[in-house]
Amino acid sequence: MARIISVINFKGGVGKTTTAVNLAACLTRDAGLRVLLVDMDPQASATLHLWSIDAHSAEMEGASRTIARLLFRAGKDLPYDIDRFLIPVRKEYRGRKLDGMHLLAGDNRLIKLDRGLGNRPTLLDSVLNPLRERFDVIIIDSPPVMYSVIQNNILASDLYLIPSVADHVSTSGIQHLMKILGSYFEKYRAIIRDRQARLAGVLFTRVGGLNVQLHRKLMQQVRDDFLKGAYAAYGVPAGSDPVFETTIRERIDVARAAAERVPLVLFDGNSDVSVDYLRLSRELARRFALAPAAPTGV
Repeated sequence: MARIISVINFKGGVGKTTTAVNLAACLTRDAGLRVLLVDMDPQASATLHLWSIDAHSAEMEGASRTIARLLFRAGKDLPYDIDRFLIPVRKEYRGRKLDGMHLLAGDNRLIKLDRGLGNRPTLLDSVLNPLRERFDVIIIDSPPVMYSVIQNNILASDLYLIPSVADHVSTSGIQHLMKILGSYFEKYRAIIRDRQARLAGVLFTRVGGLNVQLHRKLMQQVRDDFLKGAYAAYGVPAGSDPVFETTIRERIDVARAAAERVPLVLFDGNSDVSVDYLRLSRELARRFALAPAAPTGV
């Protein structure tokens, strides 16, 4: 039974897409999990990490094989073949291979759907829930600010992961984000019942460089705030420390791998940032007992 994890933050530039793509790739390649990556960003950033613009236009948008088209059909109660929308991610780069991962591709038609999704807060859940038996983990990449899309994402999820840069603006936004998510849980409590998403953890990204001392100070401050109960009203009791031990270092290889349309684990499995995401995937797997299930066919 798949765990569904939203990678979410209202702030841009904190590494949401980089984290979603590379976490999915590491869980597939290192842990042997069957992973589905769901691109819920109208900019299709996760999709374009893996395919060129031309390939995306021809093979996904042009062929109506995107999450927007899938949600449109589901929202209209029209029949659809889910296997037509599940795009295998098979990559080879410098002799390294990735296989066993799938994608629900993003596209800009999600912008048009955003208002309608506000009236169907569990539409994405209705699409993803039947896929739980076919995957071990489903990772949702979220846009920065599209409230109806984010609401659908979080109500479909078991867990949510917050990437954050260790600066004053980003760290102060963590509490605001959790407050908004809490309002969604409260508003739709009758629908979600005991399926309220839990915080998987806070992940600090783009760590290092000339600001390393400031980064360490702010990361510790967030950790202390959790321990003191500053987030107790949002489901994280005092004494809890959900901040990941793993941090993601700021390295040029992130941009280089994206330019080659491959995850970091294929681009250079020994680079600092590739090792960081590998460590994150293992920490997440330990924390939530993520393990391969008996295959049922994808």
